[in-house]
Amino acid sequence: MDSLARRHPRIVCHLITGEAAMIIRALEERDADLVISLIPTPLADHLQAEVLYAPSRIVVASSENPWSRRRRVGLADLMNEPWTLPPPDSPPGELAAEDFRAAGLDLPRATVITTTDIARLALVAKGRFLTIVGTSAFTGWHKAIKVLPIELTSAHISIGIITLKHRTLTPVAQLFIDCARDVAKAIPRRRPLRKA
Repeated sequence: MDSLARRHPRIVCHLITGEAAMIIRALEERDADLVISLIPTPLADHLQAEVLYAPSRIVVASSENPWSRRRRVGLADLMNEPWTLPPPDSPPGELAAEDFRAAGLDLPRATVITTTDIARLALVAKGRFLTIVGTSAFTGWHKAIKVLPIELTSAHISIGIITLKHRTLTPVAQLFIDCARDVAKAIPRRRPLRKA
């Protein structure tokens, strides 16, 4: 949105945030022109999606958290730590549960449950909490938060633009999409972790 506002300062955008199901409902009710979200699978027949990027997911801790100084750490080591996680019945929560299952573990008890990556990252930055987020959510937090050296092996996800089929987009919506494509190209992709 910042990039769009710089290019076209007279455009006004109305940003709706929330769980994917809620914002897709706003799209279906024509309260939104488009949605940028985790692309649900299966995608309903009346929707179409364009993948912008496929972020890796990472485990993060505060730069001040003792775990951030460890060269070797696994999910099993972190089971009794305070976690902030997405709701278990949400797509990101299901992915987190899959990450732990892939490591032969149950999902740890979360102290704080929220769908909002920003809220989880803000709690992590305070020092005590750990969370799992996509690499794109991590942008801008590099000083306060460190990526832990843990490879998550669950299914890959795609973030994309979701629109209604057979609905002509407004010129402003098309400008937004063009800007979103440009921004997505600049999102850093996670490199594989090196073995210590």
